[in-house]
Amino acid sequence: SNPHAFCQMDETHFIFFARDFESEQVGEDWVWVSDGTEEGTMCIKQVKTVYPGENYSEDDLVGPIVRVGRKVFFKADGVREDGFTYGPEVWVTDGTEEGTHMVADINWEEAKDEQGIQTGTLGCAPTQFINFYNEGLEFRGWDPDHGNEPRFSDGTEAGTYLIADVNPNVGTNGIGAGSNHTKTGDLYNGMVIMRAYCPGIGNELLATTCVKGNFLPV
Repeated sequence: SNPHAFCQMDETHFIFFARDFESEQVGEDWVWVSDGTEEGTMCIKQVKTVYPGENYSEDDLVGPIVRVGRKVFFKADGVREDGFTYGPEVWVTDGTEEGTHMVADINWEEAKDEQGIQTGTLGCAPTQFINFYNEGLEFRGWDPDHGNEPRFSDGTEAGTYLIADVNPNVGTNGIGAGSNHTKTGDLYNGMVIMRAYCPGIGNELLATTCVKGNFLPV
């Protein structure tokens, strides 16, 4: 079953990703929960998890899976009601099927196959996951208007937002340039500290409290 990317969810359960006979037929790793017993181990969502995978390790402090409070945020690609896919976006789970869902379709750009037929939307390539004091997830995500910028989610669509358009420049193709911020995984004094590109000062240390619009040079 190749179980991998184990992440504690609460005091008695952990989340992981694995294959069974059914998921093997479509080549996907689905979301599982376990309390350490056979009876308490079950698949909670048939959704294609896209890293955590072979490039995930416990040393990756800002990887694509993190516990926040008693929930786990992870990266996955789901299927819409019309059969189209969302692309890799941020998902959250509380260990139940009903509580496992995509937080928001951040990148709304159309995805097309080789024949030019629409297959859904492209993903926001979420990464750099940080648990912000158990209040929510701070992460990097992409959309055509802003490029890669810092974002926040409390696990709901209404509570998922762009923190700041740190680099508001737009390329000749009309796509947002983005700040492409990177961070180490450490929080300091109520803030996320990161390296990011900001017009006028270049690549420098910047900080955010994850409040919408809050992003300042250190």
